Amino acid sequence: MWSIEDNFKKNNAERIKFNMEKALKLDADISYKDTEDGHTVITIEKDGKETHETFDHIDPCVKAGIDKAMAIRKKNRSKDKAKTLVTERYNIGDILLLRGKIKNGSERLVKKFEVKKVIWSVKSNPVNILILKQLEGPNNNITMDKKDCKKYHIKYEEGLQVYSMMLNFSKQRKNN
Repeated sequence: MWSIEDNFKKNNAERIKFNMEKALKLDADISYKDTEDGHTVITIEKDGKETHETFDHIDPCVKAGIDKAMAIRKKNRSKDKAKTLVTERYNIGDILLLRGKIKNGSERLVKKFEVKKVIWSVKSNPVNILILKQLEGPNNNITMDKKDCKKYHIKYEEGLQVYSMMLNFSKQRKNN
């Protein structure tokens, strides 16, 4: 059953999306501040230059669009920063080998993994982690549970593990 409220929510979402896209196209940092006298000051900072504009009334959809756009910009910046810290690039489906150090004359441990997900940042924090499924070698690590998989937007599989990209992984060559 269609209602006026449903139509209002749909139109509101579309207006927020429109304002968000508009803010992202400016390729600038945008912020707003409500003053004590009921006005709103919008600040746009681009290429080191700042402009301020004061408005009597700003639609809440505009503010919501600005907030979402700036959250996206912040996330993208942290992802770019995270990528600069790592020289090797990993893709879903890559087969990786992790060779352990030889201790007291024992055999070298070799673990083989398949990359299931690459995570550069969480919210606006660079993390540089890999979600891996162990294929071979001794499995002595903690695995992810269903709640962890949901948090990182990955389909749950038994035996998924989290590793830092900073470890000395080597990619296994694909045999054609």
